[in-house]
Amino acid sequence: MTERGSLPIVAGRILVVEDDADTVEVLSGLLADAGYEVGAAGDGVSALVNLYWSPLPDIILLDLWMPVVPGRDVLEQVRRDPVLAPIPVVVLTAAPVPPPVRSAATAVMQKPFDIACLLELLARLAGERDGGLALSLSPAGSNA
Repeated sequence: MTERGSLPIVAGRILVVEDDADTVEVLSGLLADAGYEVGAAGDGVSALVNLYWSPLPDIILLDLWMPVVPGRDVLEQVRRDPVLAPIPVVVLTAAPVPPPVRSAATAVMQKPFDIACLLELLARLAGERDGGLALSLSPAGSNA
């Protein structure tokens, strides 16, 4: 494991499921710089195709509000599939998160989120891939 600043670089594959192209571009660049292999899907259908036909990611970053198939439906399908269910899913959203989604997600980060906090969470999840970690993080700048 290599150090960059105070965050360890952990090799791993992350699938970013987000319909906003600017967010995907920024996240992909930051995650790649942190040593992750990054895949992207712009909607729920693309995410599910990626999950079933590409190498499995170690972590999924999932927006809830997307066209075609919403993130909550992707999360539901991931949790129902015995092959996909162990993959940690971090929900990234600006919207309120319904209790069933919050309980199915590994972690929830409200947009706008602090990128250092996200990278720390991802490093922890990558290291605890088989643990049952459940976290909820406050928006950037919030002390709640």
